[in-house]
Amino acid sequence: MIRFYETSANIQRLDISNSDKLDEFVDNLKELVYPKPKESGENQEEQSLILLETPSQFLPTLKILIKEMGFLGVVNDKCQMRVTIVVVISTIVDCINQLLELYSYCGDNVDYVIVKNLFYGEVEQFNFYDNSQKIKEIEQQVKAKSHTFTSITMPKLAKKSYDYLDVKNMTFRQGIEQDEYPSVFGRILSWLNNFQGQIKPIKDLFGIEKILSE
Repeated sequence: MIRFYETSANIQRLDISNSDKLDEFVDNLKELVYPKPKESGENQEEQSLILLETPSQFLPTLKILIKEMGFLGVVNDKCQMRVTIVVVISTIVDCINQLLELYSYCGDNVDYVIVKNLFYGEVEQFNFYDNSQKIKEIEQQVKAKSHTFTSITMPKLAKKSYDYLDVKNMTFRQGIEQDEYPSVFGRILSWLNNFQGQIKPIKDLFGIEKILSE
């Protein structure tokens, strides 16, 4: 996130190994959503969308947050925020195990969006996920609590175009604004249109209703 969006978004590093820093992050959430007026009396802009990007090893820390602080209850009750957990999976069975572990912490108190990353295989190759009886049970439990449990696919981007963005530190949007390679423009534009088509039906879960217009 910092490499690609540091100049265009308010991005802060979070030390997940420091409990004081985690507490500070939670305390700052309310201030971000409901900021106090400046000393001049001018109102500050509210932050309606907050993205927390975490490494896979964040699960044990999340467990501590939920059990010791009641993180989800704090966010829902004190910050009046809706929580959507986005889990990107591949075709391996360990992705299912991590998802089940995540559910054991968060339960049916949040919305879930499972993203099948087609970089790792075709849609029909996600059989561990599609055929998991435990996943089907979780989906029913979440929906019974009026939350969402759904899956979308993230298309594979051709290697040349992917490598071009990676080496140039470009966002996808910048990739279609460059004039160096027409093939990169075409690939990325097609990728964006495909992925946005996946996101539009559930854009409210991501807090981006104003970004993706109908």
